[in-house]
Amino acid sequence: KLCQRTFMPNILRLGAYTSSPRSIVIGYFNDDPILDIAVANFATHNVAVLLGFSNGTFASRKMYSTGYGSFPYSISIGDFNNDNRSDIVVANVGTHSIALILGFGNGTFADQISFSIGSSIPLSIADGDLNRDTFLDIVVACYGTNQIAVLLGYGNGSFQLPITYSTGYDSSPYFVIIADFNRDSWLDIAIAYAGIGSVGVFLGYHNGSLASAKTYSTGSTSVPYAIGIGDFNHDTNLDLAVANSDADEIVIVLGYGNGSFKSRVSVSLNSGSNPQSLVIGDFNNDNKSDIAIANKKKDSIGILLGHGNGDFAAQ
Repeated sequence: KLCQRTFMPNILRLGAYTSSPRSIVIGYFNDDPILDIAVANFATHNVAVLLGFSNGTFASRKMYSTGYGSFPYSISIGDFNNDNRSDIVVANVGTHSIALILGFGNGTFADQISFSIGSSIPLSIADGDLNRDTFLDIVVACYGTNQIAVLLGYGNGSFQLPITYSTGYDSSPYFVIIADFNRDSWLDIAIAYAGIGSVGVFLGYHNGSLASAKTYSTGSTSVPYAIGIGDFNHDTNLDLAVANSDADEIVIVLGYGNGSFKSRVSVSLNSGSNPQSLVIGDFNNDNKSDIAIANKKKDSIGILLGHGNGDFAAQ
């Protein structure tokens, strides 16, 4: 069932009261074994970095500009210049660009380097080594132009010009995630199509290029906003969990392990939940994947406990 869990709140100020934090990541920014936090502040056009202490508290935030009018919407981390230090990359919807903020390894960062992606609205960003040249690449969901953009990295903090792939008319790509769905050791891409109620899967080739997308419906009334990846039925194949905002449900799409997927199975949430985001983990230590969901209109977080066979406890 949709479980209630209790957590001790720890409110962290991210800047002005109107900062509107939009996306968050965790990583190691200062070479200690304690996790740190980076947040994209949409309204104040910056990234807040909070270094962690061993007792679960955090140092005062440090702010890094993403440029006036940038409106950073999505954030990811990786080592983009091969110096074994974590860097930050941000999708800026206001300036139609990607901001790269290189890390020094001591918890501080350089000024942003901006890369244009044309006229598109970059709503989601992910990174991985698509062509297996040991350099990280970037994938962007381009909402306004119904495309994804791939920026292949040179390993020195710079990238090739964006290569774009169509996601189809009115698809409105909203979220991107990277994994190997067909077990060929080359990374593939899954996209949430908010405009047409479906998920698109692009299989990757060895040179970093992508096959045409295969599309899987998430329901005629659905507006998929986020995707999580896990093995929900213990067959060692990667599956998808999709947050369907307007339909108040999580859709499970089980994978065959060859890059294709079965028909969806829906898990209903409370009416009016409006799920916006989700994350996969084992929250009750039973070695089965569970799902944590951010419910916008309920102002709550819900936990769906998995049975390990592709099903989840009923709400």
